[in-house]
Amino acid sequence: MADEQLTAEKMTEIALSMNAMAELYGLVSATDAFAIYKDWYGEGVSLEEFAGTVWSAAQSGRFAFRIWEASDCDYIVHSTLSDETEHFTIGDAHHYSMAEYRLHLLEQQSIIPRKRFSNEPATKGVLNWKMEQEPVRQLEAQLMLGVPEDVDARFFAQQIIRELLCVSLVAYDQAAAAKLLTMHGMIRHNRLEDPTMPMIARTMDTVPCWEYCGWSPAEHRNGQDGSGSMGFTAPISAQDKVGRNDPCPCGSGKKYKNCCGASKED
Repeated sequence: MADEQLTAEKMTEIALSMNAMAELYGLVSATDAFAIYKDWYGEGVSLEEFAGTVWSAAQSGRFAFRIWEASDCDYIVHSTLSDETEHFTIGDAHHYSMAEYRLHLLEQQSIIPRKRFSNEPATKGVLNWKMEQEPVRQLEAQLMLGVPEDVDARFFAQQIIRELLCVSLVAYDQAAAAKLLTMHGMIRHNRLEDPTMPMIARTMDTVPCWEYCGWSPAEHRNGQDGSGSMGFTAPISAQDKVGRNDPCPCGSGKKYKNCCGASKED
């Protein structure tokens, strides 16, 4: 009975690891997935046991990954990249067939070395792990200041951030973020110039995304991923410029020129 329980735990461990890889990278070859799994948890599972567990978990539909049987090998892919999805869109400008987008991600991964993580995203769940990162926690504290008075501020802010993180798996989409905030009553009429937007953009700039193989847009621009900047996400300063007399996005209540922008006035 103890052996059976251990096997069940190991199978869950493998499935949750595939979940994490799919959410961090979008797609990963089965061979690489096995190597990453061993890096996270060590030896003890054979390739055959690993493959059987992954296939079973993918077919169960209970997890956020599927199997893509490509011509060269099998890939673990996020459920939104499965054969069930015909088209994929990044922002307003980049539209792909699913086949094109998966090939695009493979090309990105041939250029940008995949970022290595500990097994924390797998053990905690990628979304929970991202919620614990300091920039995200700071955003939560700022959003709590602007939620309606008749609701639980922390729960409301966390719900918004979780949804923002979900729509930012590929790369940060400013228009999608504005639509989401409008829906929750945090800004009015998809206003991209709302002072909340640059604050959110700077936070999402630190979050791992598929477009940069698990690196954040900021890490990519700074060259920390070992490549030049070649993705779709423009620098935050270009996307979300704050006016001198606008409220400072840090939430201090001061004008930008008298707060975080003061050094730029010198």
